[in-house]
Amino acid sequence: MEYIVILVIGVLIYIAFVYNKFVYFKNLAKQAEADIDVFLKKRADLLGKLIDVVKAYSDFEKNTLEKIVKARALALNSRAKDLDKEKEIRESIKTLFALSENYPILKANENYLELQKEITEIEEDLQKARRFYNGVVQAYNTYIEKFPNVVLARVLRLKPLEYFDFEEA
Repeated sequence: MEYIVILVIGVLIYIAFVYNKFVYFKNLAKQAEADIDVFLKKRADLLGKLIDVVKAYSDFEKNTLEKIVKARALALNSRAKDLDKEKEIRESIKTLFALSENYPILKANENYLELQKEITEIEEDLQKARRFYNGVVQAYNTYIEKFPNVVLARVLRLKPLEYFDFEEA
């Protein structure tokens, strides 16, 4: 009888440990996704400042400026998993930076150069945040698929998390 009680207590401790690990990974993934959203918001703010700087150069291509304005509007409402919006935003940024090469005065503007540098840094931070998120997702998915954790995961109806699948531009 003592062995059965010890066994039951051991199983309950194990279940509590595994459950807490499930919670830990889920919350870590939520935090990682929230971090991505923070970087996206910061990028949207920087794009607004960039638009103001570029507008000062009236001869800058109107079509490109409209794309950047549209990209910023998308960026303001985008979330970590909005892949279609993300691709369009990144293409617009890439186009703007490429076209700025044709405008030496703009390219020499300190505000423009600083904003370009900050946006580049944000893009790098976003890439790191996405990699971290995917690492957490991989750890969580592996953990819920391991035996005997998979038994408890199925009882709790836990589903694998989706990776942030973004093709770099």
